[in-house]
Amino acid sequence: MSAADRARAYRARHGARTGEHGPKATAPCGTVSAYKRHLRHGEATCAPCAAAWATYQRERYHARTTQGDTMNSNTAAERGES
Repeated sequence: MSAADRARAYRARHGARTGEHGPKATAPCGTVSAYKRHLRHGEATCAPCAAAWATYQRERYHARTTQGDTMNSNTAAERGES
């Protein structure tokens, strides 16, 4: 095994894209990744990407507010402050 073969094997074991040329494929429109790509490139966001971003943010907000209410009510109950 040559030094180049060992280097290729090492890169393959550690997650390198071996044998693939060119840039990575971009995410299709309608995903959060595509929304962020639009912003990075200074483009206007398309409707599917804007909807995906709105859904993502709505889910994050809901998870944060639901978790916060649960944590606060448990803490208040533990302190005996109902």
